[in-house]
Amino acid sequence: MAYYIHTPGCILCGYCAEVCTNGAIAILPDGYKINPLWCTECGACEAMCYPKAIFHESLDMEENSSNKIFEELIVYYQEQEFEEFSLM
Repeated sequence: MAYYIHTPGCILCGYCAEVCTNGAIAILPDGYKINPLWCTECGACEAMCYPKAIFHESLDMEENSSNKIFEELIVYYQEQEFEEFSLM
C-alpha cells in the first residue's frame, strides 16, 4: 500500500515532490498525486507535509474523513500559533 495526498488539504507547496527520492509525486491538473507503483513507502513526503495532507492507504478513511482532517488542521495551526490562520 502506498501513500496518497488528500487533495482538499494540499496547499500545492511541492515540498513532498522535492523530498521524494523516487519521483513518485507529480503535479497534475487536479493537484499533486503519488504514483503507487513508484512509492516505496519511506514516509518522507508525509513527514515533510506541514498541512498534514498525506496519508498512508492503510488508514481507515471513515476515521480520517474530511471533517476530521479539517479539525486536525485547525488544531495543528493553532498549536503552531500561525497568526494568519483564523476561522473568522
